[in-house]
Amino acid sequence: MSAIVRFVLLAFILSYGLAFLAMAAHPPLGQTRWVNHIAVLGPALAAFWMVYREGVSIASWLRERAGHVRWWWLLVPLAALGLAALLGAPVDPVEFLIALSIQTAFIALPEEIGWRGWLADRMLTRYRPIVAGLATGLIWGIWHGPKVVMLPGLLLLAVALSVILVLAYARHGGGIGLAALAHGSINAAIGQAAVMAPEAERALFDLYALVIAGLAILALLWKRPWFVTRPATAG
Repeated sequence: MSAIVRFVLLAFILSYGLAFLAMAAHPPLGQTRWVNHIAVLGPALAAFWMVYREGVSIASWLRERAGHVRWWWLLVPLAALGLAALLGAPVDPVEFLIALSIQTAFIALPEEIGWRGWLADRMLTRYRPIVAGLATGLIWGIWHGPKVVMLPGLLLLAVALSVILVLAYARHGGGIGLAALAHGSINAAIGQAAVMAPEAERALFDLYALVIAGLAILALLWKRPWFVTRPATAG
């Protein structure tokens, strides 16, 4: 069994195992968003286990993939929120900043440590970046489980956003930091629609996913030479 398959299986088992254990220990958790904060630990824990098994220091592994902070990172949350506003979501800057902090630190970061920091990073050593982006996104989308049924646009969003995040992570030196910020920004921006009627919220989510898919296509066209580069020179 390849390391990639082992990681994916472990991430799924840990995420759903931890969530079900938490709900078994305290059933009301299943009715709250707190269970998500438990489930998202799966990808990060799986990554840490794989790194540990390879005899590498987890701290040094994280430092190598943390990314180099740039001033233009500040534009990422602004762009995510601006897009939500253009699509009709009611915007509250204060609520957005609070949600951004929570989503980035407690949801996006543990996910990105696993999905981009380990899985996409490992795939980039074996496959072309376009394959790494699409495959990681597909796995990431399926990992959301029942949410994909409730939000059909989620799978499209995961695949499209993964292409963009792999580009930011590997090509532009953003590492896990930029990937987590972008991921958290989009989660927080879409979350602004939570006060809307359920049908309107789902419609906005699907529209947001379509726009991100369009941006992913533009990124593929803009950076086509990099996306199709062979693994030996893909980093």
